[in-house]
Amino acid sequence: MGPNELLFWLSARREGSWPQYRSATEELVPDDSGSDSKTLEGFRLYQRLRFNLQSLAHVEFDAAGCENGWRVTPPTLALSRQAIRGVVGVLCGARLPETIRQFKHAAGAAYERHTIPEQPDVIRVLAPTTEPLIALAASAGMRAQPDAPTAILGCLPHADILAMWRESPLPSGKDLKVGRFEIGRKSYRWTTTTVTEANQMLDGLFRFTRFQIPDHFLRVGGRTFKVGGQAGKFFLLAKRGRKVLHYDRSTQCLTVPGICRPPLLADRALVLCSGYLPHYDAAKRVLIYREVPESIAGLAADILRQPGL
Repeated sequence: MGPNELLFWLSARREGSWPQYRSATEELVPDDSGSDSKTLEGFRLYQRLRFNLQSLAHVEFDAAGCENGWRVTPPTLALSRQAIRGVVGVLCGARLPETIRQFKHAAGAAYERHTIPEQPDVIRVLAPTTEPLIALAASAGMRAQPDAPTAILGCLPHADILAMWRESPLPSGKDLKVGRFEIGRKSYRWTTTTVTEANQMLDGLFRFTRFQIPDHFLRVGGRTFKVGGQAGKFFLLAKRGRKVLHYDRSTQCLTVPGICRPPLLADRALVLCSGYLPHYDAAKRVLIYREVPESIAGLAADILRQPGL
């Protein structure tokens, strides 16, 4: 039993509550992988699997229509143009054994399947152009999304726009752990602070954790906004002109500090270039996204308001 069986179960149920997801994860996926969880700031396995399922576009959590729960996305072949290998199609969304069997039969020699810890198997196909993969998806009874990374990034607001967040007072009360995101000269980290200090600071990103559930708040000129944690980091990085994205054109790899992983949808766009989650280099403490075309790296940098790659 493992992540594949978890996705089978989720696909059969289609949607459900958070307790149902957590219970299924703890029953179907033993926490014996031995993987390094530092890239996700020490989260438990069921949370790490949640983030991975989201990044790979298999499952949505706490989204419109499934607040405080989850729903599986429709089976989709996400297509991405590569500079050397032509077009890569990544199988996303609902997945049952019969779905895979039909898809493998239709794909023939173009079919690839790779097993990686803490995520369902990566299933992808390769073709010189888009048209054969669109036809393949139709024959397997699923939809196809041409240029999926571009389509996702093209819908995202720039990281330095405050209007996408709502103003909200900072939390108060007991059992709160408060952290402040600190941007050093060459490092980034969370430091411990207090509710009082957070209220006194005019600018900064703060994490308030109660019962292991974190909420993030951005202070800008004394105003307070409730934000996504990663989005808040890139807002601060943009305002300070700090470059954290680095692109290697020779290897088509995009690198970012582990603590500065892009927000979910930007992360998903980079993941769907190849179908692989970013590799965490523990020695350098960086995440490495593979097979990212230069055009996608440039578009992501623009959305995240990062200086030129």
